[in-house]
Amino acid sequence: MVLGAGRRSQIMAAFTVLFPRIEISSGFQVFNVPMIYAALNIKHLVQVVSWQRSSTTQMHGAEYKEVPPPTWSELQSIVSTNQLDALKRSKKHQNLYELHMIRVLKEYRTMYDFILYEKFGLVPTVADDGLLHVPRPSSTQPLKVLAENSFSYHVGENVCHWILWKLGEDCTEDDVADAEMELRSRLQDVRDFLHWKNPPHLQSLPHINHRHILVLKGGQIE
Repeated sequence: MVLGAGRRSQIMAAFTVLFPRIEISSGFQVFNVPMIYAALNIKHLVQVVSWQRSSTTQMHGAEYKEVPPPTWSELQSIVSTNQLDALKRSKKHQNLYELHMIRVLKEYRTMYDFILYEKFGLVPTVADDGLLHVPRPSSTQPLKVLAENSFSYHVGENVCHWILWKLGEDCTEDDVADAEMELRSRLQDVRDFLHWKNPPHLQSLPHINHRHILVLKGGQIE
């Protein structure tokens, strides 16, 4: 659902009233942007945000403290056993990610439009509602982009998180192998890789095919 500019302003105003100060160090995730922008009315928005706050507080406790990132061996186990729900951003990066989404959705129609512009370099146009929209590429030739994740999952300092994006068809194992070869040429002291595709319920951008790639650099494998 695409919200008109007036409706979007109403929702942002309501959000500001609910949370006049958003602190990155807050003890819980205070909002969920996809749910907020799908809200049908302001009352629903209040219910959504209140539910998000209460459920996260119950999960972590009001005095939630960041846990250490998983070791590489633990990451290998998570991916190999398909327990992908265990892979999350840190509290700080999750809040930064959601703030970023709010800023993007004040300017672009959808996150899909933003990714087409930012990752693939496609030119946006101004839609009738005043928001930026990127026309879908007409070429049948698949487009691939390898980029570091701006909002990485919670991983160790010697692990970096990349995304292989692809338009036109799904990412193949050959695409991943090519991406890993490219990363070896870009990065120094690469020790190992992990890659996976999130299941539908974990995909924040289901309309663009993409694979997650973790790169272990230097040090010992723990």
